[in-house]
Amino acid sequence: MTLTKEQFNQFVENYVSQIVEGLDVESLESMVTDLLIREYETYTEEQIVNEITEIYGDELVADLLESASDVPVAEVSTIWPKPPQGVPYLTSQPNKGNSMNLIDHLESQVDWNKVFGVVDSTYSDPGFSSNGDNFARSTAIEKGVAKFSNLVRVDQTGYDFIYDDNGTFIRIEMKMKKNLFYKGGFSSTLGRKTSIHETCKFKVKSFLSDKKTVEDFKEIKTFDYMMVMDLTARRVVLVEDEVARSLYQNGSDGAMMKLELGQYYQCDIGEVNAIFPSTILSEGINQAIESFLDFWYVPVGEPSTGSPIPPDSVPYLKHEKHPPATPRRFYPDRWSLRVRLVRQSWSPQC
Repeated sequence: MTLTKEQFNQFVENYVSQIVEGLDVESLESMVTDLLIREYETYTEEQIVNEITEIYGDELVADLLESASDVPVAEVSTIWPKPPQGVPYLTSQPNKGNSMNLIDHLESQVDWNKVFGVVDSTYSDPGFSSNGDNFARSTAIEKGVAKFSNLVRVDQTGYDFIYDDNGTFIRIEMKMKKNLFYKGGFSSTLGRKTSIHETCKFKVKSFLSDKKTVEDFKEIKTFDYMMVMDLTARRVVLVEDEVARSLYQNGSDGAMMKLELGQYYQCDIGEVNAIFPSTILSEGINQAIESFLDFWYVPVGEPSTGSPIPPDSVPYLKHEKHPPATPRRFYPDRWSLRVRLVRQSWSPQC
């Protein structure tokens, strides 16, 4: 079927309307934020300042510039955190090792059918419906990579896995994203034709947990190779540490990067036929939580009130009462707060 230009435009509008109608407020906010960030990253500082001044005034410009520039530079720690028991303990920064051994391992010793089965299962899991589920999903995928690759998952600051290259431990940081590589063709967002060998921008470091700048992150070596996975196109590429750090650039809340041909090695993982797990992860998590909460509580030193004795299968706990929880201050949801700030043009004093 071949559509005319007018029919194609209408087709696109209909599809976009369908997507928007199915989004909740949080997802819509996230999408709009990403689109606006991509748009304003093409502006110069002067253009953005002029726009903010025209719409909101000089005071907001001053506040935003101050919040962007007043970022303390943290000292670089030379102390390595001790890994969990059973994980190789790196007492010094190791040599890079033989990259060809790592590449050969990823290409021939990893069951990518099962890895991407875990990916597809978690992303199609009906129980994972909010951003809060992303942690469980990413943890499951990382553990799946470890289980089906014999890489050691350590989940340390700055790297996720260790590969034992004949006694030389290679640290690997993993990044993953759906639709990471462009499909080629013209991009209206970028205003140019894209290549199937380049990626969109993706986050590599967060400014929220570490008070550092992009320049700080460029100086800190925490891994030897970055393994980047396109979860949609089934592509796995390796980027050397020095190359990756040189590509860091500023994002809204962290360091971002994008890859182009020549900056990475693409592993030949063959054709992938995903093998799904036999259970649904969200159901297992909910069952575990229900089982965890299914216990009986009897305060120590208090007389029995005639409560029935719990079944043998239910844990019978005797311990001191927990102190009452400290009441928490109520905050409105982020969307309502943002709308209110835009309308009233003021910033809350925390």
